[in-house]
Amino acid sequence: ILAISERGRDILTAAKNAGTTLPYGTSLSKLAELGPAQKACAELEARATSIYGLAQRRISPADADYKAMIGMVK
Repeated sequence: ILAISERGRDILTAAKNAGTTLPYGTSLSKLAELGPAQKACAELEARATSIYGLAQRRISPADADYKAMIGMVK
């Protein structure tokens, strides 16, 4: 999850309280700890973001996904 609105936060809280088993993540670091497939997915996402960052006018730092905080959208 990269950004969330107040409504989205309410939905995730309700899902968590209902005991849902659908996994979701707010941290690539935590995702990578879940297993080899999840680690590969997290690494691929981080590489894709780093490559995308190179194409921007202002180059973003490498591994930005591992350091970014979740944005709150109003």
